[in-house]
Amino acid sequence: MKVLKIILLLFIASNTIGAPGDTLRVDSHDETHWSWNGQYQDTVQFPTSGEYQKIRMHYVMGCPTGGCSEWDYKTNIEIWQPDGNNNMDKYEIARVITPYAGNRDSSWKHEYIIDVTDYAPLLKGEQIVNAYYGGYQDGFTITVWFEFIEGTPPREVLSVDKVYRSGAGGFVYGISSDPIENHLNKKTMNLNSNTESAKFRLVATGHGFGNDGGNPENCAEFCAKEFTLEVNNQPQFTNLVWKDDCGSEPYYGQTGTWVYNRAGWCPGSQAQIFDHELKPFLSGNTVALDVDWENYTYTSGSSFDPHYWIEAQLFQYGPSAYEVDADLDMILTPSTYDRASRYNPSCGNAMIRVKNQGSTDINSMKIEYNYSPGGMKEYDWTGNLKPYETVDIELPIQDEYIYSKSNQNIFTAEITQVNGQADENSTNNSNHSYFEDVNVMPSTFISKLKTNNNGQDTRMSLVRISTGDTILDYNNLSSNTEYFDTLNLDGGCYKLHVSDAAGDGLQWWANQNQGSGYLQLTNLGLPDQDTVFIEPLPTDFGNFYTYFFSVDYPVGGIGSVPDNVDDVVVYPNPTTDNLSVEVSTVKKGEYVLEIFSTTGAKVLEDKFSVSSITKKNYSLNGLDSGVYLMKIKGPESNHTKRIIKN
Repeated sequence: MKVLKIILLLFIASNTIGAPGDTLRVDSHDETHWSWNGQYQDTVQFPTSGEYQKIRMHYVMGCPTGGCSEWDYKTNIEIWQPDGNNNMDKYEIARVITPYAGNRDSSWKHEYIIDVTDYAPLLKGEQIVNAYYGGYQDGFTITVWFEFIEGTPPREVLSVDKVYRSGAGGFVYGISSDPIENHLNKKTMNLNSNTESAKFRLVATGHGFGNDGGNPENCAEFCAKEFTLEVNNQPQFTNLVWKDDCGSEPYYGQTGTWVYNRAGWCPGSQAQIFDHELKPFLSGNTVALDVDWENYTYTSGSSFDPHYWIEAQLFQYGPSAYEVDADLDMILTPSTYDRASRYNPSCGNAMIRVKNQGSTDINSMKIEYNYSPGGMKEYDWTGNLKPYETVDIELPIQDEYIYSKSNQNIFTAEITQVNGQADENSTNNSNHSYFEDVNVMPSTFISKLKTNNNGQDTRMSLVRISTGDTILDYNNLSSNTEYFDTLNLDGGCYKLHVSDAAGDGLQWWANQNQGSGYLQLTNLGLPDQDTVFIEPLPTDFGNFYTYFFSVDYPVGGIGSVPDNVDDVVVYPNPTTDNLSVEVSTVKKGEYVLEIFSTTGAKVLEDKFSVSSITKKNYSLNGLDSGVYLMKIKGPESNHTKRIIKN
C-alpha cells in the first residue's frame, strides 16, 4: 500500500503544475521495529522529475510494545544503490545516537527534522533506504518520511561524492600498527565541468573508552580531538570533534550517563556535522582533500578499541539561483517540535531559524510576526549572515497578552525585507507553527527550592517577560537548604529558570555524592485545604530547566493547569537501608511500586493511593549491595529510578 500511495502521489504530481512551496510527501519506514543489531531496508519511490527548493527527512524514533532500550546505540539512514558488481554504493544521509530510554513506554516518540537537500541526486526514482541499528538489545522503532518542497533549489546539486567512509565499525584510533592516518590519506577529487562551488562535509563520532594506563584520555568516546582539513595541500580548516552541551539534550532524565559530553555526539542527539565551503579553492578540474587527525597513543584498557565512525562527502553545485535569498527555515518557539522542547511550551519571546540561501551576505532583515488572530509585530534584525549559514533570531514579545488574543494556537512569521529590499525568492520567506498552551497559575502560590550537597552549583530565577522584572534570583546558595517564597504575581507571562553549573541537575543517579534537591510549586496550604502540588518540576534536568506559565489569563484562550502531572523523589540514594519515596501529583489514583535486581528478579512490591503528596518509607535490609531498578506506575504516567544500596 505504501508504494501504491507514493505512485498515486507521483501520478497526481506529474499531471499538475506544482506551485513553489507545495509539498510532496514520500514515506519510507513505518514504525519499523529495531529489535537487534542489523540493517533494516525499504524500497522507496522518490520523484523522478521536478524542482525542489528543500528536502527534509523526518526521523521519528519510538518505543516498541515492551518499551525502549536503556542503552545508547549507533543508528543512521543511508541510501543504497547497486553498483553493477553485486555490491552496494552506500551514502549516509543522517546519523543519530539513541538515548538511554529505559524509562519510556510504547507511547513515546521523538522526532528529528533533518535537511537532506544536498542529497537530491540520490533521492530520485526507486532507491533503497537503509535504517541501521547498532544495538544489542530490543530496542526502538523507526519511522522515516521525506517532504519535497516545490521550487527552485538555491543551487543545483550536481553530484555527491564519497571522500572517506569507515562504516559503523569505524577507523581505530591511537593504535600504532594501524594509525588512523592510513585511512585518511589525501584524495584527489574530479570536478564536474559545470561546478561553480563545492562543500566538504565530515561527520565523526568517537566510540570506545576505558581510562586505565593504556588509554589515559578515555578515547575515543570521552576525549576531545581535532582534525585539520587540507585543501590543495594547504591547511584551511580545523575542527574540534566534541559536543560540550550534552546536559542540554532535549530528552533529559535519561536512564544512563546522558549528561557526559562526548566526541561528536550526545545520547539522543544527531551526530555533529562539519561543513566547509570550498569555492575559494576551486580551480582546474580537480581538488585535493586531506584530513589530518590529532595524534594519540592507545595500548590497552578499553573493552572496545577506540575508534571514530567517519563519513566524509563532497557536494558539487551549479550556479547560485539567487543573490539575495533569506529562508525562514523553522520556528523553534513557540512550537511543538521535539528538539525544541527545552523551551516549549512558551509564552515568552519567539525564536526563528533563518538560513542565507543566496550568494551574498545578509546584513539586515525586517520580520513581521503574530499569533493568529493576534496583532502583527515587526522586528528589525541586523548582523552578518554569510551565504549558506544559519542564525537563530529572538523576536521580542512586548505585549504578553498577545498570546491570549490567539484562539487557534498558531504562530506565523514572515521576512518582508532583506538588505533593505524585497527578497529575490519570496517562496521561503514565511513559516508557521502550532503551539501548546502554557499552564495558568494562581496569582498567589509558594515556590519551594531545596538544594543538594552542592548548593553553590544551583541558580534559580523568575522573570516577568513583558517588563523584564526579576521576581526571584537565587545563586551562590547553601547546600541542603530549603528556600521558601510566597509569591503574589500580577497577570502576565513568567519564565522560571533553574540551572546547575555542574550539569547534572538537582539529582542524578550517577552522582550520588551530590545528594538530591527539588523545586516545587504548591498552593498556600491554608488550614481548610490540603496542600496541592500545582506543578512538579523535574530534578534530573542536566544543565537547566525552563518553565513558562501565565497568571490570570489562559494562553491561546484554552489554557489550564493539567490534571495528570506527577513527580517522584527518592532519598537517600545511595542508601544503606532505609529508603523514602515521595510521590507528588494533582491526579488522585492508585500507584504500584516495584523494585528489581539487575537480573530482573522482583525484590519488593507495594501498592498505595496518592491524593496530593504521599511519602512512603521502605527498608532494604536484607538486600545485597548493588544497583536496583525501581518502577512506579500511576494512573497516567510511569517513572523509573535507579537505586544504589551500599
